[in-house]
Amino acid sequence: MLRSRVITRLSLIAAAMAVLVVCVAVVSFVRREAGRAQTPDTPPARFRVVWERAVLPPARLWLSPRGTAFCTLSRDGVLGVYSSDGRRRFAVRVPDATAAAVTDDGRYVLVYAERDPSRSVLRFLDSTGRECRKLEVVGAVWCADAWSDTDTATFVVGTGARYVYVVEIGPRRWRYRRWTAPGAVTSAAIDGNTRQVTFATWQRSAVCRATLRGLRRWRAEADPASIGCVEALGSFPGVLVRCTPNRPDVDGEFMLLDDAGNQLYRGTISRQGATKVLAAPNGRYICLGQAKLIRHKGKSVREKHTVLLDSGGRTLVDKGSLFFEADPLLVTAGGAVLVAGAKNTLFSMTRTGKLEVVAKMPSRIKRCVSSRDGKRALIECSGGRLVMLTLIR
Repeated sequence: MLRSRVITRLSLIAAAMAVLVVCVAVVSFVRREAGRAQTPDTPPARFRVVWERAVLPPARLWLSPRGTAFCTLSRDGVLGVYSSDGRRRFAVRVPDATAAAVTDDGRYVLVYAERDPSRSVLRFLDSTGRECRKLEVVGAVWCADAWSDTDTATFVVGTGARYVYVVEIGPRRWRYRRWTAPGAVTSAAIDGNTRQVTFATWQRSAVCRATLRGLRRWRAEADPASIGCVEALGSFPGVLVRCTPNRPDVDGEFMLLDDAGNQLYRGTISRQGATKVLAAPNGRYICLGQAKLIRHKGKSVREKHTVLLDSGGRTLVDKGSLFFEADPLLVTAGGAVLVAGAKNTLFSMTRTGKLEVVAKMPSRIKRCVSSRDGKRALIECSGGRLVMLTLIR
């Protein structure tokens, strides 16, 4: 648990449908509010399907920070890099690569073997797929993030040997610097607006922020039994942190931190409820995807719920039932939620729970990655189908 200001709230959500309902996903906050928050209704956000295409079934998928490029990696090591309109820029086989990070302009891609101490080389590919630079780092590579500005790309890399690397690359530029971290660097993110790096460490667990030159801005201690993951948001200068315990029988937690490292609010990631945590680009809303267990006459079934919270931790809407499984995919700055429902249908949900059909996906939805501004979503469906959606209102 981070040792900073904490605003928490305890909320138990129960429903009765002539059966006994047992809720296994619990979100806790210090601040306690009676009842639901009242909020004026708003028109549903409008999303549009930009394109749909087939690719080699990707083992992994990454979207650039602004959503203007993405890359895929197949199980046999074929890296594909695409622009946001779905056009493939190049495809190349990269031996031993298991992870990647791509810049918004698609000019540079970093590929590496994730958490493999025997393969600690960073390979940088240009816009044609040619390896233009490589760098041997100390320790297994645990994480990487990318940001591009004009013609220069910046990558941040964290290793298990307690190092943070910042690499800058361009047509006439190549330099890198490194500094030590409190522990193994499990996650790192670049804030392109402030040009600072936020990273989480393990063993000596902490969440830290530093400049690109390694000047420490703040450090907050973290639970040593958990592995932290940091996520930079669009216009919000702080960061979303998810902490996952090493033990499978222990709940995790999430925190929203401001730009000084102070906790704005904190909640529980339920082990049984498999809580998914999404944040709006401006930090004003948190959306939770929760599994709730319903038991009746010795039988049980799980419901998928979408719970939207405001910046004070108050519940705005809780959507989901046996007949409508609601799985959140994206939250906009206005608090609208892109929700996956039954039969591969996507819905737009308002802050009061009003639903509007967006589109029907071609097959089962496997995963979704979104841009930091909440305006683009890339959805992978079974069979290697990719669908790009954009927010138009």
